[in-house]
Amino acid sequence: MPTLLSILGKEIFSNLTTWITSARRVKEAKVQAEIARAEKIASAEIDWEVEAVRNSRTSWADELWHLWLFGVLTACFFEGSADNVQKGFTIINDYVPDFIIYGVGAAWAVAFGVRKLVDLVGPPRRSAHRN
Repeated sequence: MPTLLSILGKEIFSNLTTWITSARRVKEAKVQAEIARAEKIASAEIDWEVEAVRNSRTSWADELWHLWLFGVLTACFFEGSADNVQKGFTIINDYVPDFIIYGVGAAWAVAFGVRKLVDLVGPPRRSAHRN
Protein backbone atom coordinates (compact mmCIF):
# COMPACT_ATOMS: atom_id res chain seq x y z
CA MET A 1 0.00 0.00 0.00
CA PRO A 2 1.47 3.32 -1.04
CA THR A 3 2.09 5.82 1.68
CA LEU A 4 1.08 9.46 1.57
CA LEU A 5 4.73 10.47 1.34
CA SER A 6 5.39 8.27 -1.69
CA ILE A 7 2.25 9.58 -3.45
CA LEU A 8 3.25 13.21 -2.78
CA GLY A 9 6.82 12.47 -3.87
CA LYS A 10 5.66 11.01 -7.18
CA GLU A 11 3.31 13.96 -7.78
CA ILE A 12 6.01 16.52 -6.98
CA PHE A 13 8.53 14.66 -9.16
CA SER A 14 6.01 14.50 -12.02
CA ASN A 15 5.24 18.23 -11.78
CA LEU A 16 8.93 19.11 -11.55
CA THR A 17 9.70 16.98 -14.61
CA THR A 18 6.87 18.65 -16.55
CA TRP A 19 8.08 22.13 -15.54
CA ILE A 20 11.69 21.36 -16.56
CA THR A 21 10.53 19.91 -19.89
CA SER A 22 8.36 22.97 -20.57
CA ALA A 23 11.19 25.35 -19.69
CA ARG A 24 13.53 23.48 -22.03
CA ARG A 25 10.97 23.67 -24.86
CA VAL A 26 10.52 27.41 -24.34
CA LYS A 27 14.30 27.88 -24.44
CA GLU A 28 14.56 25.78 -27.61
CA ALA A 29 11.76 27.82 -29.21
CA LYS A 30 13.58 31.06 -28.37
CA VAL A 31 16.80 29.73 -29.90
CA GLN A 32 14.94 28.61 -33.03
CA ALA A 33 13.29 32.03 -33.32
CA GLU A 34 16.69 33.74 -33.00
CA ILE A 35 18.16 31.45 -35.66
CA ALA A 36 15.23 32.20 -38.00
CA ARG A 37 15.68 35.94 -37.38
CA ALA A 38 19.42 35.75 -38.12
CA GLU A 39 18.71 33.81 -41.32
CA LYS A 40 16.20 36.45 -42.46
CA ILE A 41 18.70 39.23 -41.76
CA ALA A 42 21.46 37.40 -43.62
CA SER A 43 19.12 36.74 -46.54
CA ALA A 44 18.08 40.39 -46.69
CA GLU A 45 21.72 41.51 -46.66
CA ILE A 46 22.59 39.14 -49.48
CA ASP A 47 19.53 40.24 -51.47
CA TRP A 48 20.53 43.89 -50.98
CA GLU A 49 24.08 43.16 -52.14
CA VAL A 50 22.86 41.30 -55.24
CA GLU A 51 20.46 44.13 -56.11
CA ALA A 52 23.19 46.74 -55.60
CA VAL A 53 25.54 44.88 -57.95
CA ARG A 54 22.76 44.42 -60.51
CA ASN A 55 21.90 48.14 -60.43
CA SER A 56 25.53 49.24 -60.64
CA ARG A 57 25.95 47.58 -64.05
CA THR A 58 24.09 50.38 -65.82
CA SER A 59 24.75 53.21 -63.38
CA TRP A 60 27.11 56.08 -64.07
CA ALA A 61 26.67 57.72 -60.65
CA ASP A 62 29.67 55.98 -59.07
CA GLU A 63 31.89 57.05 -61.96
CA LEU A 64 30.65 60.63 -61.58
CA TRP A 65 31.46 60.56 -57.85
CA HIS A 66 34.93 59.16 -58.61
CA LEU A 67 35.60 61.98 -61.07
CA TRP A 68 34.39 64.63 -58.63
CA LEU A 69 36.48 63.24 -55.75
CA PHE A 70 39.52 62.94 -58.01
CA GLY A 71 39.00 66.51 -59.20
CA VAL A 72 38.80 67.88 -55.65
CA LEU A 73 41.89 65.97 -54.56
CA THR A 74 43.79 67.04 -57.69
CA ALA A 75 42.83 70.68 -57.13
CA CYS A 76 44.59 70.56 -53.76
CA PHE A 77 47.94 70.28 -55.58
CA PHE A 78 47.55 73.34 -57.79
CA GLU A 79 48.70 76.68 -56.48
CA GLY A 80 45.77 78.95 -55.75
CA SER A 81 43.15 76.22 -55.92
CA ALA A 82 44.22 74.49 -52.69
CA ASP A 83 43.12 77.53 -50.69
CA ASN A 84 39.77 77.54 -52.47
CA VAL A 85 39.28 73.83 -51.73
CA GLN A 86 40.07 74.44 -48.07
CA LYS A 87 37.71 77.44 -47.93
CA GLY A 88 34.99 75.43 -49.65
CA PHE A 89 35.19 72.61 -47.14
CA THR A 90 35.26 75.12 -44.27
CA ILE A 91 32.07 76.68 -45.61
CA ILE A 92 30.47 73.25 -45.97
CA ASN A 93 31.48 72.30 -42.44
CA ASP A 94 30.40 75.59 -40.86
CA TYR A 95 27.26 76.60 -42.73
CA VAL A 96 25.65 73.73 -44.65
CA PRO A 97 22.74 72.19 -42.71
CA ASP A 98 23.10 68.63 -41.48
CA PHE A 99 20.23 67.34 -43.63
CA ILE A 100 22.12 68.41 -46.77
CA ILE A 101 25.30 66.71 -45.55
CA TYR A 102 23.35 63.54 -44.73
CA GLY A 103 21.64 63.69 -48.13
CA VAL A 104 24.93 63.94 -49.99
CA GLY A 105 26.33 61.18 -47.77
CA ALA A 106 23.35 58.98 -48.56
CA ALA A 107 23.78 59.60 -52.30
CA TRP A 108 27.46 58.75 -51.99
CA ALA A 109 26.64 55.60 -50.04
CA VAL A 110 24.11 54.47 -52.63
CA ALA A 111 26.55 55.13 -55.47
CA PHE A 112 29.22 52.99 -53.83
CA GLY A 113 26.92 50.35 -52.36
CA VAL A 114 27.60 51.23 -48.73
CA ARG A 115 24.60 50.60 -46.49
CA LYS A 116 25.79 52.08 -43.21
CA LEU A 117 27.68 55.26 -44.01
CA VAL A 118 27.35 56.62 -40.48
CA ASP A 119 29.02 53.47 -39.12
CA LEU A 120 31.94 54.05 -41.48
CA VAL A 121 32.56 57.78 -41.05
CA GLY A 122 30.34 58.79 -38.15
CA PRO A 123 27.92 61.69 -38.05
CA PRO A 124 29.02 65.08 -39.38
CA ARG A 125 31.17 67.11 -37.04
CA ARG A 126 29.55 70.22 -35.69
CA SER A 127 31.51 73.42 -35.93
CA ALA A 128 31.45 76.30 -33.47
CA HIS A 129 29.96 78.49 -36.24
CA ARG A 130 26.85 76.33 -36.68
CA ASN A 131 23.67 77.23 -34.90
